[in-house]
Amino acid sequence: MELDEVFDLFELTPGSSIKELNLSFRRLAKKYHPDFHQGKESWAHHEMTRLNLAYEAALEYVSSAGGNVKPDSTRGHADGGTWASPAAVKERRRPPGSELFRSDFKDTINKVLSALYTYYEYGLENVHRRKEGVRRFRYRECVGGLRKGIELLDALAPGATLDSERENLKVFADFSQAFLQNVLLDRYFTPTSDSFESGAYRHYRDGSSSLDYAIKDVFFGDLLIPVRDGSFYHKIAAGHEELFLVLTRYPRSGWVAETVMKVYLLEMLTKVIGVLQKLRH
Repeated sequence: MELDEVFDLFELTPGSSIKELNLSFRRLAKKYHPDFHQGKESWAHHEMTRLNLAYEAALEYVSSAGGNVKPDSTRGHADGGTWASPAAVKERRRPPGSELFRSDFKDTINKVLSALYTYYEYGLENVHRRKEGVRRFRYRECVGGLRKGIELLDALAPGATLDSERENLKVFADFSQAFLQNVLLDRYFTPTSDSFESGAYRHYRDGSSSLDYAIKDVFFGDLLIPVRDGSFYHKIAAGHEELFLVLTRYPRSGWVAETVMKVYLLEMLTKVIGVLQKLRH
């Protein structure tokens, strides 16, 4: 899809901001999402795939070009050409040394985040949904994307020459691995008269829900949280409290192993937040 088509789809211009792009994406995602087109899932999936590809192209262009790059002078937008492609912009700006590592690191993180977005966009944190229609394919896509992202992060290690680069790389690699392990959890609760197991599950469920909210808020904000219910700091604290109740009050519960994995993911999320804060300053 050419960039002029991409921006026509979002009803924006190449000079638009990322905020404007995100708002337009949210509006269109609600319009085309399969959940709102029962009986037309195949068509809705096609439109969402087209929308996601367009969003990636537009986001890369706006991020790389600052939204202010002029039309590609070698093609001439006025006589039927198109705007310079994101790949062309990136190639012209190919940075040296550590800047090259940071560029590749950012690209790889975006691949991991794409898998996370798919996971939450389709509600795949709900184990039951993973076997429903198109969600089966999105779940496989998410798992494959995470594994590929982890491989790419590992491959970046030789290029990390600074201590800060190695530390940031390790934090994101560990977070990605922790998230993958949680994505692979497939146990679900079966109602039982056993109050001990039921109590453990309630805390596990509430802690997991707070953790998922925090992850969505940290990485995607309003794109995935249209109605706010506190900050991600509050949700991290609430998730930590609920999960540790499982470990301290129900140490013999069948949910302990899953809880330990959730706690590790929560800890890695807090480290990622620290890295993000340093990178922004």
